[in-house]
Amino acid sequence: MAFLNPVMLYGLTAATAPLVLHLLNRSRYRSVEWGAMMFLEGMTPRSHHSTTIKQWSLLLLRTAMISLIAFALARPVLYARAATPPRPGRSAAVMVLDRSASMSLNDNGRRRLDLAKEAIFQLLSPGFKRGDDLWLLALGDGDPASAAVYASDPMELAQHVHDVNSASGAADVASGLNRAIKLLASSDAANREIYLVCDRAAQGWSGVDNQFVQQWTQQARGRVRLFVIPVGSQDTDNVAIESITVSPSPAVVNQPLEVQVRVRNFGSVPRAAVPITVESRDRSGKQEVLSRSTLNLPALGSAKKKISVKLPQAGSIILSASISAAGLATDKRLDYSLQVLDPLRVLIIDGDEGDESSRSASDFLRLALTPFHEAQRNAFLVDVSRPDSWGPADLFSHRVVVLTNVPSLTDLQARSLQQFVYDGGGVIVIPGDQTRVENYNALLPWLPAALQLPMPPSESSGLALQHLNLDHPVLHFLSGYVDVASTVDVRRYFPSLPRVGAAVLADYADGKPFLVTRDVGQGRAVLMTTPADGQWSNLPLTDLFLPLAQSMVRYAAAGPSDAWLVQRNVAIGQPLVASFDEPVALGDLRVVGPAGNVLPKENVSLSSRQDGADVNLASADWPGVYSISAPANPAIQFAVRTPFSESDLMPLSADQFSTLSSRLGFALLDAETQPLALAQESFRRGKELWLSLVAVVIALGMIELAVTGLWAGSRA
Repeated sequence: MAFLNPVMLYGLTAATAPLVLHLLNRSRYRSVEWGAMMFLEGMTPRSHHSTTIKQWSLLLLRTAMISLIAFALARPVLYARAATPPRPGRSAAVMVLDRSASMSLNDNGRRRLDLAKEAIFQLLSPGFKRGDDLWLLALGDGDPASAAVYASDPMELAQHVHDVNSASGAADVASGLNRAIKLLASSDAANREIYLVCDRAAQGWSGVDNQFVQQWTQQARGRVRLFVIPVGSQDTDNVAIESITVSPSPAVVNQPLEVQVRVRNFGSVPRAAVPITVESRDRSGKQEVLSRSTLNLPALGSAKKKISVKLPQAGSIILSASISAAGLATDKRLDYSLQVLDPLRVLIIDGDEGDESSRSASDFLRLALTPFHEAQRNAFLVDVSRPDSWGPADLFSHRVVVLTNVPSLTDLQARSLQQFVYDGGGVIVIPGDQTRVENYNALLPWLPAALQLPMPPSESSGLALQHLNLDHPVLHFLSGYVDVASTVDVRRYFPSLPRVGAAVLADYADGKPFLVTRDVGQGRAVLMTTPADGQWSNLPLTDLFLPLAQSMVRYAAAGPSDAWLVQRNVAIGQPLVASFDEPVALGDLRVVGPAGNVLPKENVSLSSRQDGADVNLASADWPGVYSISAPANPAIQFAVRTPFSESDLMPLSADQFSTLSSRLGFALLDAETQPLALAQESFRRGKELWLSLVAVVIALGMIELAVTGLWAGSRA
């Protein structure tokens, strides 16, 4: 509360007048003793107490009337919570404009962003004048540290507001308010205000927690006026593509690939036959429709669509899913970048001499990895070598190396394998009866487990497999077909002790590991603890062996590919990193954005290495497909998506807004109930109380007259 005419508060001293008059009036009378008083001594008449109460009640009424008249003449003004009274001089204000993806929603024929712009126009004129410090701070940019726009003229700032376009990032109210406080700190204006113009979506307020409220109270409350102007309706009806997943990994040219698209309905009404299209785009820009279909969506739920495709070209490929439905336009299409590989080259190093009467492990593995006579139908190209006839140069022309029943390794071979796996290759170890476990444990400490001497042959029936981790990519193919594993009968195996970071995917019935994996550098190592030659188990003769062998090799080969999926599918505002196998000059780089425009290289950095170069784009500020290319290097495509949180239009309720207003001390302005300029001026002026005080004085005067007349009549 403040007073526009505080000098009149000196009039409060007049409130003592009734008391002074009362005391002076009492001094006019003298006490006279007369004889009959002796009979009344010791007695206090009841009427004496009643008279005293009446006198003091009238005295309080008259004192209150004079005090309230003094308050009314001082013109008290009541301001909004935490609002500072206006002071003479300039004003400083930050217009925090939410232009996140949800603000692009068409709300009753108009975009929410357009409604927000109109709200700021109403606030700027006539709310501010030339010479005031004004900033426009946009929320929802891909870059959270994007600079605010300054102007000292309301008309100039209005032009900046007019030029604002919708972004595709997420709004962070807490971050925006913190940045606004820092902007106001740079101004010496007497009056400081923040106007937050946003939609009613709750997700933008997630950062306003207890810690933020405490910080805000210390920095701003009582020193800065904060106003929140929500725009748009409370409509939550929206359908969005939630995710795209592809299996198996890595994708191999001309091999079946399952694409799963998940779509979510945020509305409370089910949707039937929502059209969905899946297409591909290669690095040359050629597009191909892979599937057109429909799917039904439950209310407030999701559904998924699975399609099987074959991609005929290796390289960087973009898979895109799009739907036709109501709601936001920014989340109806989702791009997914993946690297399609040529058939995977596998080197099998087999230590089993074998003979014509029996098959070795390499024979079974070759048949499992290349089951078709037509080479184009196979996902793998297999080479077999003897333990004494391979060298380091053989490793780097292959993607996966399988050691099966290799007796021992030389120091050079062990170092070569270690370098191979750390650089992203895959190594699968399947020991056999010739394997020297002490050699493996000493020279291959990066294996998933330490091997022990093989157990003696079982005199009874063999062991079955149990505790299969079907969620792991290696065994995911068994989902729904677990009975296939029950046909495996293992009579002998190598006990092993899993190392730190290893994952046991399956056990024998006695609890010892059957299959163990471990990430090693950029590559992967897999250990199967029973041979693949059929001497110690019937595994190569079961229906499990072929899909298991292919799945192990795919998983071992997918280390770099899985890293690429993370690196090439990013959220808006994240950097893009392209790794090339050939040297690159910065001037030769070509970076193309989602609109097909060539981006400037000022935000591109280049890091050269011995076998190539890494290119880094500091920030991808728009959703869509980016491409980075250079001479002698194939183009690499990236998919940048809008934050999925923006698809959830769930609004804050009136109670939630009220709670936030109480905690942060802001005033809630609603353009639908009152013109914003009028509400702005009303909050600046506050609410003058003098008229209400005059009304109270009049009411007290009437009460005083009525009570005085009543009590005077009763004495008569």
